[in-house]
Amino acid sequence: MSVEIREVLNRRTDLSTFVVHLTRDDTPNDYAPDAFPLPLPDARANLRSIIEGRALSAGRAMGWALGVPGLALNDAERESQRVVCFSETPLEHAYSLFSDIRNRAVKLKPYGVAFTKMVARRMGIQPVWYVDMTPGRAWVVSEALNGLVRAAAGTLNVANIGKMTPFIEGMGTWAGGDPEQREFWWEREWRHHGQIDLAPWWDKAVWLCPEEQSASSAPWWKPWAEFPAPVSTPIGDWSRSSATCRDSPPTT
Repeated sequence: MSVEIREVLNRRTDLSTFVVHLTRDDTPNDYAPDAFPLPLPDARANLRSIIEGRALSAGRAMGWALGVPGLALNDAERESQRVVCFSETPLEHAYSLFSDIRNRAVKLKPYGVAFTKMVARRMGIQPVWYVDMTPGRAWVVSEALNGLVRAAAGTLNVANIGKMTPFIEGMGTWAGGDPEQREFWWEREWRHHGQIDLAPWWDKAVWLCPEEQSASSAPWWKPWAEFPAPVSTPIGDWSRSSATCRDSPPTT
């Protein structure tokens, strides 16, 4: 007897319904020299800023174009590569994103927002394409990408390849590198090019914070006590987390 694909997907515990954006503590490197605020905003303050502004700002420039050997991007080109990053993960495993992982450059914290993948796609959020670039092998795709980016040098911000490169990253193993290994199976990253206006998607958001700081218990949530979005926690299993939500998580 045949089954619907939705039923098959519901049984796959290794697959996630959600993409998650977590915040982190700011560092001086996030600002121009001598221009950073004091005290520096922490992860919780950054989540408050997202809620207040109803927007996710595109922070760093990312993607394939930043790693092409011998190529330096100009300011306009770098600006065109700014993205908002998400990780595809079941909510009950979101804790792994902010675990203390050795040698990880970005230290995420348990504050953020999640959307279902179906909603994310309607928002223009796309899965990242990982391309193998392990040294010592002849990689046709990586060399082709390098050639296209070099051909657009100086005008990457208006070139077609420049619209693609924020969604392409390298993966592989580098002996003595930092890091030595970078693989797609744990990252499962999705990205959005440029800032995201959250107003049209406000009722589709699942807001994440530590359980002890959820809307029902923590004073820092009070200014948004009436906003129509569920609040969950990335800590613990899904059955316990969902019990802290004021509404059921959106599914479409």
